[in-house]
Amino acid sequence: MLGLRRFIHAVTSKNDSFFSFGKKHNAPIIYAPGTEIVYDNTLVSKLKRDHAQLVDVYTGIVKNIEQRNYDKLQGGLALFLALFNAHALTEYTKLYVFLDYSFRSDRHNHDLIMRFRREMNDIGKSVRQFAHYWRDNGIDDSNLHTFKRQVQGIGEVLTKRIEVEEKQLYEIYNQAPSRFVPTAGH
Repeated sequence: MLGLRRFIHAVTSKNDSFFSFGKKHNAPIIYAPGTEIVYDNTLVSKLKRDHAQLVDVYTGIVKNIEQRNYDKLQGGLALFLALFNAHALTEYTKLYVFLDYSFRSDRHNHDLIMRFRREMNDIGKSVRQFAHYWRDNGIDDSNLHTFKRQVQGIGEVLTKRIEVEEKQLYEIYNQAPSRFVPTAGH
């Protein structure tokens, strides 16, 4: 059964290591202890690309506020929320869960990781609440000032969050493989 789960995981995650017949393995597969969650050496670069996309869409929203382009604001807001949700889901399932299991014996880093996770949950709730409110209530001349102020607040929080994630959290993730001695049988 364990082999079947790994196979299904490999198929759904497009993990080439399962399909490397005749290929040379460059790196061992590293699992978070007690899980089927695999370390992904491309995850941090993917998450950083997500950050860049979020910043680009956010910048477009700010531009459309200045131009009072309400139709594009709604579209930008919807796109921002979709990208944010996808990023948060990837972080939660691939980053936080891996780190949670990998650093349970390291109290300092584990506490830091759990604090990051709680903060991200709170930020996510706020971003979703904000986006749903403005999607449902619309944006026009009568509420543009309030919307602009809230967009600026969201931007400040996300900018700080991105900086901290990229400087601290992603570095912890990148160091995770050095904590384990790979085993053939998991």
